[in-house]
Amino acid sequence: MLRKVLWFLVLLTVGVLANTETFSFTVPNYYNVPVRTSPYVDTHLEQYNSSTWVMFEFPIVNATNYDTSDSIIKLPYDFHSKRSQRLLVKLNNYANSTFDSNDVINVKLCWPATYPFNFDLSHTFLRAKEFGETDAAKDTLDIYIDISIEADFFAVVSDLPAFVEFSLVVSKLPNSFPIPIEVYSIIAYLVDICILMVPLFPYIQSLLLSTILK
Repeated sequence: MLRKVLWFLVLLTVGVLANTETFSFTVPNYYNVPVRTSPYVDTHLEQYNSSTWVMFEFPIVNATNYDTSDSIIKLPYDFHSKRSQRLLVKLNNYANSTFDSNDVINVKLCWPATYPFNFDLSHTFLRAKEFGETDAAKDTLDIYIDISIEADFFAVVSDLPAFVEFSLVVSKLPNSFPIPIEVYSIIAYLVDICILMVPLFPYIQSLLLSTILK
């Protein structure tokens, strides 16, 4: 019953979030998370080829440090040709304590309604050597958020921007329920309301019964 209620709240919340895509996955039990002793450093884009960009650094938030100040990404995009672009975002185990096997990772992408875009979210595993790493000891198998971006509109003006801007939030969820962290405050509020309503249940039940019997 609890699971059904939680899923209803998730669907209700997602339904009112315009221009938002979400995606969740579980880090495989067999996956050996690469060690990363250093903390997160500043985010920047690197071009891999004509249609693919890579971010090797990106913050991963959780329930205790939910900060979205570094979530904005400006990706170069040709609004005239509207070719599909791919963005790969590496997940790093910062300070060797950011995430582990069996953790649930949630990805939320939001963009403005100025231009219609299609965003597809998934994840993939790639080896470091695919990005030029030559040291066999550093050839780690890493998790990447895989984002496909393609414009879906007909431009009637020529003065178009050179970037597509969106917000990307990657978070480690506190439990196995695929519920975005920002929804937890809503759930807590609803639970508090239910607790406060408990003493009134007998009166409500009595009122309903008397109304039905009439």
